Amino acid sequence: MVVRHRSSCGFTLVELLVVIAIIGVLIALLLPAVQQAREAARRMSCQNNLKQIGLAMQNYHDTYGRFPAGAGATSSSVAGDQKNASNWRVAILPYIEQTSAYQQLDHAHGSFWAHSSTPQVLSDLRVPMFQCPSSAFEMTNRKDISLSGRTSGGVDIDCQVMDYVGIVGAFPDPAHRDNLCTTSTAVRNGAFCENGMMRTLKGIGLQECLDGTSNTILIAEQSGQVDGVEKSTNPLGGWHGWVFNHETHYTSTTDIATYSGEIYASGITTVRVVPNSFWKSGSPSNAYNQYAPNTILNSFHPGGVQAVFADGSVHFIPQTIDFTLLSALSVRDDGEVIGPY
Repeated sequence: MVVRHRSSCGFTLVELLVVIAIIGVLIALLLPAVQQAREAARRMSCQNNLKQIGLAMQNYHDTYGRFPAGAGATSSSVAGDQKNASNWRVAILPYIEQTSAYQQLDHAHGSFWAHSSTPQVLSDLRVPMFQCPSSAFEMTNRKDISLSGRTSGGVDIDCQVMDYVGIVGAFPDPAHRDNLCTTSTAVRNGAFCENGMMRTLKGIGLQECLDGTSNTILIAEQSGQVDGVEKSTNPLGGWHGWVFNHETHYTSTTDIATYSGEIYASGITTVRVVPNSFWKSGSPSNAYNQYAPNTILNSFHPGGVQAVFADGSVHFIPQTIDFTLLSALSVRDDGEVIGPY
């Protein structure tokens, strides 16, 4: 008699659990690599944004012999017009394929207004180039930066919040030139300097970059967070420029010394701490407040931020950088020797 044995075609429970465990381990090993690859792609995209911004700044310089003012003002003395002064991002619109929007603006009475005073052109404008793809925040953020949005006539108006900021200088001045910096209640007890490349009210030419264009930061990232909240120099939205308390007209930064109110200058920052300082907690108000002149450089890129230099090149600035070196990189003419970073 022939005895036939029935072969088993399935898994036992133990074998199934072993396979599941192996798959779980492989996924756990693979997931960080996938996340790293995605972040590498996002970081490259961010780098490309800065390269395009740097190229636009160079083209602007070729046209006018100088870079745009970091934070500008209008030529009008009307208080309402002053609320609509713009910063460097508006100036480079024709060089980033946004000529149509730029031509609609009434620069004499505030760049937010079209020639007919309606609609507010810049409030509706969205430029992806000014957004870091690694950032967890959206293009608008009324929750964290409340005055960047408002409701008018039952319609919500939200200006784009930008992730790249102009470097107006560093404090303290590396060459100990106290006359280039202001520390007072007018700048919310922070420190405002104009020893960098993105000076207010008047643009700077490359001939004034005595430390060398490859040694001086022009634009850097401000796309991270502080205590889980977005903090950037966008108190009224990313397009706004130089405003004295929203109501008084001034045409010179020398007025700061005698001004008794508060100064708002969007789109620029005076470097005072290293990147990603107080990323999670502990930041003093004058280092990250939306209106303060020392809103910190930060990003969601692991380990630091990216920056475009005056020569148009883009470099990664590690958060471990010595502040003395970062300060020298943020100032155009301090005479300091730049070491590796």
